[in-house]
Amino acid sequence: MFLYFFLPDFLFTALSDFNWMTGIAPKNLALAIITGSFLGLGINPVTTFDWAVINYFKPLVVPMFSTLNNYIGMLCGGVVVIALYWTNYRWGSYLPINSNQLWTNHGTQFIVSKVLTNALLDENNYQSYFFMMYTMTRSYILLTEWKV
Repeated sequence: MFLYFFLPDFLFTALSDFNWMTGIAPKNLALAIITGSFLGLGINPVTTFDWAVINYFKPLVVPMFSTLNNYIGMLCGGVVVIALYWTNYRWGSYLPINSNQLWTNHGTQFIVSKVLTNALLDENNYQSYFFMMYTMTRSYILLTEWKV
C-alpha cells in the first residue's frame, strides 16, 4: 500500500490531477468548462486514474442509492448551471464558471481595499465599485425574478 499511494501522491501527482478529456483538445473552451477538474464543472465519467481520488466519496462504503442520489443531484445542478452559463443569463458567462473569488461588474477581481477608508467601509466607494459574488447568484435571482 505504501508504493500504491506513494507513487501517485508524491512522485507522479499528474495521475491524480490529469483530466484526459481536456487533454484531448486543450484549446477547446467548451470542453474545459464542462469537464475541467479545477476551473470547470468536472462532469467527466472517469475524472482520474488515482484510486484515492476516486474513493473520495467512499463509493464502496455508503449504500448505492445514496451515491446515485448524490450524483444525480450534482448532474441536475450542473445542467442548470451550464444552461444559465451558455445563455449568458445576467451576463454571468463573462466570469469563470467555477470560482470562489469576488468579481466586479467589469469581470476583474474585486479588491477590498478600494472600498475602505481608514479600514472602514466607505459607502460612496462601495457604490461606485460594484461586485458580483457567484455564490449569491441564486439568492439574487430568487429576490429579483420571483413573481408572486
